[in-house]
Amino acid sequence: MSRQSTFVLLGAFVAFAAALIVPQGLNLTMHTGDALHMIAIVERMASGELPHVDFMTPIGVLAFAPIVLFARWGLSAGEAFLAAQVLVAAVVLAMAVYVARRRVPNWAMLAFGAMILILCTALIHGEARQGVSVSMHYNRWAWALAFVAVLASAFSPRRQSVLDGVIIGLAIAMLALIKVTFFVTIAPVVVLFGVLTGQGRMLAGGVGTGLLIAAMMTAVHGLGYWDAYLKDLLIVAGSDLRAQPGIDFQEVLRSPPYIGATLVVLAMALVLRLQGDNKAALMTIVLLPVGAYITYQNFGNDPQWLMLLALMLGVWAAARTDEKTRLPLIAGAVACAAFVTPSYMNMAVSPFRHLMIPTAQYTPVLAGGTLHQDVRVSRVKANRIQANTPLEGITPVAGMVPSDPPEFMGEPLRNCRTEPQAAYFASIAGDLAARELAQGGRIFAADVYGPYWLFGNHARLRGGAPWYYDNLSGLADADYVLVPTCPVLSGVRNLILRDLEDVPMRKIVDAELYTLYAR
Repeated sequence: MSRQSTFVLLGAFVAFAAALIVPQGLNLTMHTGDALHMIAIVERMASGELPHVDFMTPIGVLAFAPIVLFARWGLSAGEAFLAAQVLVAAVVLAMAVYVARRRVPNWAMLAFGAMILILCTALIHGEARQGVSVSMHYNRWAWALAFVAVLASAFSPRRQSVLDGVIIGLAIAMLALIKVTFFVTIAPVVVLFGVLTGQGRMLAGGVGTGLLIAAMMTAVHGLGYWDAYLKDLLIVAGSDLRAQPGIDFQEVLRSPPYIGATLVVLAMALVLRLQGDNKAALMTIVLLPVGAYITYQNFGNDPQWLMLLALMLGVWAAARTDEKTRLPLIAGAVACAAFVTPSYMNMAVSPFRHLMIPTAQYTPVLAGGTLHQDVRVSRVKANRIQANTPLEGITPVAGMVPSDPPEFMGEPLRNCRTEPQAAYFASIAGDLAARELAQGGRIFAADVYGPYWLFGNHARLRGGAPWYYDNLSGLADADYVLVPTCPVLSGVRNLILRDLEDVPMRKIVDAELYTLYAR
């Protein structure tokens, strides 16, 4: 029966893989800025740069390494991303099947494999918005790896194997090299669960595997890599702007969208405790703050961990012989799954939704160039520059005091913001080229990101950040400072300009879309 279940999962993998590979490119309906962020990092890494050492980012090297692998083999960024999804799904699904078939019933193995497959191959990060996006793909991959590690530690295998330790150590090490949030929260959970289930041999193998991977990384990149990684993480942790991407931690536990799930989890821990299953009760109560914290740290704040807990409750229920003890756990499993099923359904459908997109109506996000032309957005969106700005000359309501307009170097700035459309960045790069300004030079942008080097003849900033994380990374290498008239995030622009007040520079041009300064 387990062999049949494995073949079912293999068939599902082939279907999802085909849905990803057939389109021969990536047509995006959401998050153009995140796509530019991904392209910038892939292009840097493909040319030999190393995250943290050559450019600033809190995201680990493995978040982009699978994409870079295919980019170095000659694929453009869109096809490389889709191929990387297939590769990651193949690796993590194999790990998941091996772990699950030795620990849980066949139905649970099927459900677990489906979870992993959906998380690894989705073309949306979750939520309710139906679209196609590359945004936060690494969060999905990390959830899948975390699920493998947690399931392996929460249930003892029929017979312990050295490979169990290798898989769990590999999963935890990959989390550390994708997103540290998952590593620092999941690793202690795995140790605790492994001790509770008496899997000391597996834990020892996992620690050994993890240390071996760390040693290999150090041998290849040196101790300076870890120091640079830690510095990037500390910058983000100390940032008021980027410390969290969504709602507060307390809201993830008690706000209206989440309080129901929190109460169900607490109830299940109590039920398990009353049934005398203290180990399962402890595991359940431990997963609540851990899962909530990871949810709080991920944009969109989807509690993906509830689906894993639903499966665990189902496995514990199946082991009960008394219907009175089984039914509460089944009810809890159904409730936990219900809270997060919409997110999983959105992710599961997204590769097939992508198949239906009419490519003829889409154009490269890096239009006008030759770089990564298979990452596309709709022509309407690509050719539109849209900004939000206050109405001029309108008298405020009596009693209301208008805020002072921001200034830089004694000159007022427009209080507006634009959407991160490709046309916006391409227009600025095109205007610079028409004026023969900053050609071949390095530009530091006073905005959340400034990928002008992807659109024009400009050099990359050594040490720069593809996304603003509350410091002036790359400024020391910049030849020019570009201040957009309507930035993507006006608050970020104003923070950067505050830090630039004492930096010597001279104005070169005051254009409609930007002001350029030379250093």
